[in-house]
Amino acid sequence: MLRHTFAYAYLAKTGNDLVGLADILGHDNLATTQIYTQKPLGALQEEIEKVSFF
Repeated sequence: MLRHTFAYAYLAKTGNDLVGLADILGHDNLATTQIYTQKPLGALQEEIEKVSFF
């Protein structure tokens, strides 16, 4: 849980520095690190609620 929380926070603060995060987490493949670029369901719900149709 701590690792995931750190990864999401790192990406938010660094403008999505995926390469840097991969280095920190020890990933050899960026595809492994890309899972952290997906927003959690709660964050998606907040974004959906901001959309105005009228």
